[in-house]
Amino acid sequence: MGKRSVPMGPELYIEQDDFRLVDSKEFYGLAPEKEVGLLGNTGLIMKCTKVNQDKKGNVTSIEAEVYPRGDAKPKGNLHWVAAATAVKAEIR
Repeated sequence: MGKRSVPMGPELYIEQDDFRLVDSKEFYGLAPEKEVGLLGNTGLIMKCTKVNQDKKGNVTSIEAEVYPRGDAKPKGNLHWVAAATAVKAEIR
C-alpha cells in the first residue's frame, strides 16, 4: 500500500454536518466540550472549546484543542482538510 503526506495546520475544515451546537447520544460528530478523533492515521483528538457565531446565531468558526489520542476512544471520527491546502470544489 502506498503512502502520502497530509499537511496539518492551525486551521482545519470539517463538514458542516459534523458539528452541532447541542449534542445528543445519537450524534457522533463534534459539539461543544466533546472529543472526536481526526481520521487519517493522525493519532489526534479534537475537542471543541469555543463556538463563534454571527448576530443571527449562525456558526462562523469553532475553536478547538488538538492533542494526542493516547488511550482515549472517542465516539466519533471526522474527515478534515487543512485550510491552507484546501481546494474549492462543487460536489454534485
